[in-house]
Amino acid sequence: MDKIKQIAEAIFIVNRHSKTALDPTYLYQLKQAAIQQLIQEGHAKKIGLQYTNRPKNCRQHSLVLVQCSDLLFHIPPTKTDLKALPHLGKQVPIKRTTKISLSLKRAKYYLETYTHIVPAKNSSSSGFESSSPYFR
Repeated sequence: MDKIKQIAEAIFIVNRHSKTALDPTYLYQLKQAAIQQLIQEGHAKKIGLQYTNRPKNCRQHSLVLVQCSDLLFHIPPTKTDLKALPHLGKQVPIKRTTKISLSLKRAKYYLETYTHIVPAKNSSSSGFESSSPYFR
């Protein structure tokens, strides 16, 4: 498997997991940085704009459709995207025929290596910190 296809599949896995994550900020940041880098290197291209399925949850009512390898992704548009790209209308569901089997940990590793982004370390060692003086 070539590197670009591997990166595209890693973006797909990170994107899928970010939709159900408790704190998806880092996953979306990783996805955005990887797609931007692929576009700058000429490995991905912006196809056009599509209306979002959930306009209440978005700042923009349109998203940029990006193709990398045989996968399609959406990213928020810039002002130049809104002026330059054609509008394709509403989103059409895409049926996947190939199954991508990649763990989230491995996908994050691929994207972190590709983009050189590292996750911020949490200050607390455990995920729970009690406010009660009895349990400190």
